[in-house]
Amino acid sequence: MSKLLEDPFKLHEANQRLLRRMQSLEKHFEFKKNNIVDEQDSSYTLKFKLHNEKIDLDIEIDDFDRILVSKDIDIESKKINVDIDIWILDASLNGLHMNSHSRHYYVNAKVNYRFKKVYISNSMMDNIHFSNVVVSNLVLLNLNKRIRILTLECSLESYNIRLCKFEIFTLFNKLDNLNAENVDEAFIYKINISRSVNISENTLKKVDIRFLNISNARNTDINVIRRIKKSFEIEGNKYDYQRALVCEQKIIRRSLNRSSLLKNIPERFLLFLNAISNEFGINWIRATVFTFIVNIAGSIGVLLLLFDTSLYNINQKLIPLIFSNLSPLYNINWLQENNAGIIVYLLHLFTKILVLYGIYQTVQAFRNHSK
Repeated sequence: MSKLLEDPFKLHEANQRLLRRMQSLEKHFEFKKNNIVDEQDSSYTLKFKLHNEKIDLDIEIDDFDRILVSKDIDIESKKINVDIDIWILDASLNGLHMNSHSRHYYVNAKVNYRFKKVYISNSMMDNIHFSNVVVSNLVLLNLNKRIRILTLECSLESYNIRLCKFEIFTLFNKLDNLNAENVDEAFIYKINISRSVNISENTLKKVDIRFLNISNARNTDINVIRRIKKSFEIEGNKYDYQRALVCEQKIIRRSLNRSSLLKNIPERFLLFLNAISNEFGINWIRATVFTFIVNIAGSIGVLLLLFDTSLYNINQKLIPLIFSNLSPLYNINWLQENNAGIIVYLLHLFTKILVLYGIYQTVQAFRNHSK
């Protein structure tokens, strides 16, 4: 057991809960001293590794402070540089909170933390939060199980975020905000965001984004979405531009639906049609289903009104009518021959319009999908 657990003064009046916490975490930490730079400075490496294990705890920056204090390092007379590595592989924990502003219990300002390597893969946690710290290399890979919130408001020298799903995604690289040129690489690839997204304007200029699905991030501020959409448009990223456009349309529709029912009726109707027909241009499967449902339902309605019979007795006439509705030609001779009333004419015309609209929406969705 480490000196942190033996010395009650260094526990800083910690209770038994804190003691049990450190006992469960201590085995995941590795500590070593690096080569001394000069007499006034000292350097250490502190590694946290969690592999194929589940812990019901939030890992906080204070945990690194507690481990550091447990090593009896003289933090009063020297400047301490601590390189931190975090490896979380195939594991589960509550959250990861690395915010330098929360460091006020254990070590003083002479201790400087730098996150050299943060690698998180195939793991589950509620949220990941890095704020007001320096991260040399961040890799988030295959986090597609349960990561609710990702917040990166720190100095990122290199980061690679791939194949992940988040509800809330926030990215403000402070090096970009300072117009720094020492960002080695910045990649975001195949990320799905289901609730809200916020990426700073300067960061958008320097990160390489591909396949960022934000089409369902409807809780995002519309100005943020438009900024992201404009960035994709400028760089010619048509796939991600289309998803940002879809998100913008969903936000507008949501805003209009909250207003009075008698306001903006034409705009709300068009947005409704675009939503149910092909999800604003990106879902060709929905467009195909929409076309066939409208065609079948409308054709059945026309035949029931025209012949005043049961559904069973119109089977022979239904298939030809369904296929005729797919043609751009509008033939009403058969309606005249059967003495159709005005309601039947209107229903047939309305069905024809919606079917052709569905075909158009299907083609549009195919085109957007292939870009």
